[in-house]
Amino acid sequence: MQCKRRPMAAVILCALSMPVFAADPVGHDPAQSAVLAATPVHVVLLNTTLKSQVPYQYYSVSGDPTLYNPMFYNVPPGMSAGQAAAAGVAGGLIAGVLINASMQAAAKNQIEPADAILRGGGCNLDQGAALSTTVADAVRDTAWGKATTITAHTLAPKQSMDKIVDKEQPRYVLSTSYSMSSDFSAIVTSVSASAYAEQLPGSPKNWRKNPAWTDDLVVVSDRVEIAPKTQADIDAAIAEENARYEALNVNELIVKANGGDRVARGKVAPLVQEHKRKLRAAAAPAWTPIDEAVQRSRIWTAEGCARLHTAIASNATEMRGLLGNLFRGELPARVTEMPKNPQVAPATGERRVQAEPIGVYRLTRAGDNVNLAFRYSWLPESEEKEDGGAGEAGASR
Repeated sequence: MQCKRRPMAAVILCALSMPVFAADPVGHDPAQSAVLAATPVHVVLLNTTLKSQVPYQYYSVSGDPTLYNPMFYNVPPGMSAGQAAAAGVAGGLIAGVLINASMQAAAKNQIEPADAILRGGGCNLDQGAALSTTVADAVRDTAWGKATTITAHTLAPKQSMDKIVDKEQPRYVLSTSYSMSSDFSAIVTSVSASAYAEQLPGSPKNWRKNPAWTDDLVVVSDRVEIAPKTQADIDAAIAEENARYEALNVNELIVKANGGDRVARGKVAPLVQEHKRKLRAAAAPAWTPIDEAVQRSRIWTAEGCARLHTAIASNATEMRGLLGNLFRGELPARVTEMPKNPQVAPATGERRVQAEPIGVYRLTRAGDNVNLAFRYSWLPESEEKEDGGAGEAGASR
């Protein structure tokens, strides 16, 4: 795709749609342990309870709705677009003015049924504090980590990272989060590690704003698989939709609408259209993305959310190991291009580490393909307040 001279909005959209990666930042250098021992570490928990990712879309230059796929992820909470870009943790940015409101609603509608099942089953688990502790423990496993101060923070909704971490001082910031993938197939646990210190080799002149190095670690749990749709599933889905529609008692509105009542017509038309749409989906030979997410959500919530508990705990354990590999310099060499076939490993089903551009390391099961584009696009929670405190968990050595 070529970007020709267009209005500014179109130019921005064109830029979003092109797979161009930022310059690859430098990664953790184990040889700098002396500097790190004198650099305070901040473990910033971005969310306490499990979040559900939202697969936002945007309009392409041609005007067609396109799945938003900003390389791997969008802007982490608490950071502006500029901060994220400076830190090397934003491969692409969602420009809010370019995302149609109806598309935002459609994206939320796609996951809300599955999210409702998760919450209804009591599975919007509060495991953030345990994850934060695990990340801090990974730092304490190192010699330099034992020598420095480690402070744990919890980012409040709508809060800026600058409010809890002093951007004027040297620091090693490990931003931590966990969420349900947008298709509800896997738990995604992330740690973005950025070091800011003038003494680090290659540190930029504006080291307070731009890190000397950045690494982005991602652990993806094994995908939840579902069975193909059967005729029995189709029959049950059609019956369920017909029952739902019957419960709306729209016959009276239909009679009025047929008699020329415009108000009644305005009310009943969207109900009828929705019924037709849901019947088509029910009769389709394959599951829709919404159906798939709902089925996976039911699997996650089964037996007291057992599989979910296991996945979150396993991800945290693997993240500790992954951080250890990073700190010892034992991760694969960094890359500037996506592997031609990143989902292939020597043994199908084997869990392995895959190096990806802009300092991303993905630990996943071979053969799984989980989209990481929406790691920080979360379904809003009405109970969250607009502002919050620093939520300090305290400092330790």
